[in-house]
Amino acid sequence: MAAAGRVLVYGGRGALGSQCVQYFKARNWWVASIDLAENEDANANVVVRTTESFPEQAEQVTAEIGKLLGEEKVDAILCVAGGWAGGSAKAKSLYKNCDLMWKQSVWTSTISSHLATKHLKEGGLLTLTGAQAALSGTPGTTTQESVICFHVLNWLFSTSLELKKKTHSSALGKHMQLVNIRKNWERNVTQLL
Repeated sequence: MAAAGRVLVYGGRGALGSQCVQYFKARNWWVASIDLAENEDANANVVVRTTESFPEQAEQVTAEIGKLLGEEKVDAILCVAGGWAGGSAKAKSLYKNCDLMWKQSVWTSTISSHLATKHLKEGGLLTLTGAQAALSGTPGTTTQESVICFHVLNWLFSTSLELKKKTHSSALGKHMQLVNIRKNWERNVTQLL
């Protein structure tokens, strides 16, 4: 039986990503996971090599997805990678935690957006995770979480503006959908188009 659709799940081994992989597999979709470790439930895996260099990581993931898909396009790219690190602006760990969250959230959102320009079908769906902290401060939110979520949300708004142009020169292509899944797990999906 042919697959119902094709999806890339960036962060496919994490808590939310594993659930996404299982959800789509249960509905007969072909699923590829992109993460630091393989997800055995996925049809295919791209294991991300840990590096201090964003260009190295971006090139590795882009090249391996290119080899995996060839000329095939996917119906959706779900970026659910990310993480959380505690602390405040006065914490000794501030810089280290910001760096970690930057790599887990901003790098993955940027790479996912780039993958969409190459491998997402016209009319396809790109999702980027974010959090309420990006829109307004929330109790218990760390300084670094607010900063990172703001950057992901800003990237999302900028990308959505490109999509709204609906021209063939748009970086993501014509008639694609872009949504933001907020971290509050309340089925709170904000469609920006």
